[in-house]
Amino acid sequence: ELQRVSEEYDNLFRRQNTAKTESSWVGSDDTFRESDSPFTVKGIHNLQMHHAVFGRLLYNEDLLDALQDVMGTENIMLHHTKAHLKPPEKGASYP
Repeated sequence: ELQRVSEEYDNLFRRQNTAKTESSWVGSDDTFRESDSPFTVKGIHNLQMHHAVFGRLLYNEDLLDALQDVMGTENIMLHHTKAHLKPPEKGASYP
């Protein structure tokens, strides 16, 4: 199952590889995506809206059980889903 998630993650970034996915930080809020820097980090929100494999991951009981064990609580809330993609040697920072 994890292999399928990994494959779809790569497929998603191939499909969505546009300037709108650029998430690197270079300045103020007004201009933080305006840069000619060779460094990049792509970001996509709401993965579960792009492919069912990500939605199934959100409701995976085994994963939830593991998270509950690690965190020591059953009171877990997901804030949001977001994926990042940084190319080797050219990954930009993001605060």
